[in-house]
Amino acid sequence: MRWRNSSGISSQSAPRLAFAPPRPREGNPAGRPHCLSGEERQAVLELLATGVSNSSLARKFDTSLQAILRVRDGVPAGQS
Repeated sequence: MRWRNSSGISSQSAPRLAFAPPRPREGNPAGRPHCLSGEERQAVLELLATGVSNSSLARKFDTSLQAILRVRDGVPAGQS
């Protein structure tokens, strides 16, 4: 603020945004990586349809039971 007044620029000439506009993502995405890839998620769904238990799938894919339950319930990756 002070630099605007000292240089003669009024505060009306620089509008303020209520929020920062989203920056386009380039390169690697931010955040934690998914525990199951898209192919693994599809394989989990197919094995669940054949009657394989949730806990055995968690052991087979070396992931948590909660991750298998999220796939079963149709929660999109990264939405939990």
